[in-house]
Amino acid sequence: MRLFRTFEEVQAFEDANWPVRLAAESPIAASERWPIHCLVCERDVEAAVNIGALFGDAPNLREGIVCPVCGMGNRNRLMAQLVHDLAPIAQFRKVAVFEPRSVYTAMLEKAGYEVAHSAFLPGTNAAEHQDMTATTYRDGQFDLAVHNDVLEHIPDTRAALRDNHRILRPGGKLIFTCPIFAIRSTIVRARMGEDGQVEHILEPEIHGDPLAADGVLAFYNMGIDLLEAVREAGFADVGLAVWYDPALGFTTNNHPLKNAADGSAVGNMLPAVVVATKEPAGRWLNSLFAGSRRRGA
Repeated sequence: MRLFRTFEEVQAFEDANWPVRLAAESPIAASERWPIHCLVCERDVEAAVNIGALFGDAPNLREGIVCPVCGMGNRNRLMAQLVHDLAPIAQFRKVAVFEPRSVYTAMLEKAGYEVAHSAFLPGTNAAEHQDMTATTYRDGQFDLAVHNDVLEHIPDTRAALRDNHRILRPGGKLIFTCPIFAIRSTIVRARMGEDGQVEHILEPEIHGDPLAADGVLAFYNMGIDLLEAVREAGFADVGLAVWYDPALGFTTNNHPLKNAADGSAVGNMLPAVVVATKEPAGRWLNSLFAGSRRRGA
């Protein structure tokens, strides 16, 4: 497991990782099942590689490599393990999770976390409806805020991050994933016009969504400047946790294009999670990572 805070650190790692990734992931992508050790289940399993999310003919390994026991794929297992390691239940029991009930949230509840589920359900009377840019949660209500591939679908990401900060107690943690690339600056794909209509800057990019049969629009391809946006929202000690270990099923997304510094070839994504704390706390990430039992290349 590695922690990065700058574009240069991530780019250097991605450049060095590229030949390793090709050699390790080609045989995985060509297989129907692949042996991994699932850290969530704490057992060796035969994971399902291809669940139908593709780049051309290439399976999306970030969404695949699904454990047959816990039912979680690469991205959710990585997220689950980092929550377990970086936000232990004894200190971070109350959790705001910005997604409906799922295999992942069931795991959190089984572990003993007190989970408040929510999703963006406008025009409904659903009790779980929340707009992540302006939630109805109280200031400091939670110990931990978690979201999985949500931020890129929110036009005002900075407002969402500020509200994440508001609902956390001092010392609370934010842990989330989104498609983030080894590029310096975020690419804006679409924006909301003054008339409230979507303005497309680039060809629409639609991601799968269990709540929308037609999928959901991605407004951004996030770059490493996202870390600065998290800092500007008030968080301290912000970093990108990258854990590359095919033996654990933590791989890239298996996209055929390598990232370019100018963003012209956005494609390859590392197994990465953004982590931050609400208040300075003695460089908590450094101390936790230094003491981690498991480290990747």
